[in-house]
Amino acid sequence: MYTLGINAVYHDSAAALAKDGVVIAAAEDERFTHVKHAKRPVPFSTWQLPFDAIDYCLKEAGIELADVDHVAYSYDPHLFS
Repeated sequence: MYTLGINAVYHDSAAALAKDGVVIAAAEDERFTHVKHAKRPVPFSTWQLPFDAIDYCLKEAGIELADVDHVAYSYDPHLFS
């Protein structure tokens, strides 16, 4: 089972991929975009996903997005309700 973890709420956007609980790949988006912290620190700018980091993780595992079973996201808006 593959789980893709995504952090994109504030700055330091990143992605990680785990297979059966074992991390296969992880990277911050700034590694690919060469933009420090990967994006402007705009609160709740979740529309700016770490696409390059996600692509890197999938490529390292030799899979496509359709092969991912679960996606974990670093923000739960219900926590602020």
